[in-house]
Amino acid sequence: MTTSTSRAACLIVALLLVIGPGCKKSTEATVDRPETPGAPIGPAGDSTFPGVPTSFRVATSQPQGESVRYVFDWGNGETDTTTQVYPSGRIASVDHAWDSLGTYLVKVLAFVAASPESASGWSAASAPLRVVVRDTTVVEPPATPGAPMGPDGDSTFSGALTSFRVATSQAQGESVRFVLDWGDGRTDTTAQAYPSGRVASLGHAWGSVGTYLVKALAFVAKQPQLASAWSDPSAPLRVVLPETTIVEPKDVVDLMPLDSEIAGWTRSAAMRIAETATQLYELIDGEAQTYIDNGFVKCAFQNYGGDISGTPVTNELRIFDMGDTAHARDVYAALATGLEMPWTGNNPGVEARIDTTQLFSYKIEFRDDRFFVWNTIGDKSAAALDVAKLFTLNVSAAIRDTNR
Repeated sequence: MTTSTSRAACLIVALLLVIGPGCKKSTEATVDRPETPGAPIGPAGDSTFPGVPTSFRVATSQPQGESVRYVFDWGNGETDTTTQVYPSGRIASVDHAWDSLGTYLVKVLAFVAASPESASGWSAASAPLRVVVRDTTVVEPPATPGAPMGPDGDSTFSGALTSFRVATSQAQGESVRFVLDWGDGRTDTTAQAYPSGRVASLGHAWGSVGTYLVKALAFVAKQPQLASAWSDPSAPLRVVLPETTIVEPKDVVDLMPLDSEIAGWTRSAAMRIAETATQLYELIDGEAQTYIDNGFVKCAFQNYGGDISGTPVTNELRIFDMGDTAHARDVYAALATGLEMPWTGNNPGVEARIDTTQLFSYKIEFRDDRFFVWNTIGDKSAAALDVAKLFTLNVSAAIRDTNR
């Protein structure tokens, strides 16, 4: 998309700075300011190189659903204003290139396209996006990777080959290899070199029941002496090998809450089920491909009806069986927009997130075991969010219930 740093754009920026984010013309008081956007989302590792156009994304909402434009401050005295108008909640993408090495603090504000004086504040100055423009001629060690990602629940069984994933970035874009320390006196080095930012996968099997601390480091494939530190030793991946138990597989249909299992909410339509790619396309059309590419086995969709503050509301619950935990994790990652809020603490599943960007609904997604779960409620109140949380917590409990 295009941007402009024209005189008109600069006048808009000057106007916004003069009136301040908290000011509005009294004659246009009905047009609310957009929500202050979060820090823009930039390149992997938040680094780039001189003269390289680099993409940045941002989104915000406007209470009346008005379309918005954005002003980016690149931290070097330059600003860009989007020429394109974006619907409330839609992601905007802007490219920028710096000429000089250094660290730049990038921030953004939004204004109503039809009423430029109705502007948000700048994205939080206390947590700006820090972009480092690096020297392309100096090869640096890779960034220290985070703890490897293991099986759901961080547990496996004695003798079972278990897959682990890890990734990191290298400032000059050099390919890297990884060393994993399995906590049992053994290490493995990936034979393959992975492009910077690409996820590496390596399998391991332990011979004895116990708890093992797994960590990883990365090194430049062509210059092995350029190595990162080990992933944080204070927060390693703890893998537990319990005594083996056998649990019968669950079906997505059986995981659906029954009528009134969530108090006041009953099924309001027939359940829709898909077990083939064709059936899934019939349900969700083009959205189906992401699931199919990631091992889709079966899904069930169910609408529930209830009321919130006397208003009828629909809650839609979708449960996908992705075949195994790795596929569930992959589809969870593939469907992320980067604008959701992580839900931590009393959250369903292994990881969960809440999408608050829609004007009239909340969406919650989580993954647990081999299942990916999607729940949306057609009301944007705190009470509605509580109901949506109850649905997802109910499904998560059902997934983990060995007697169900």
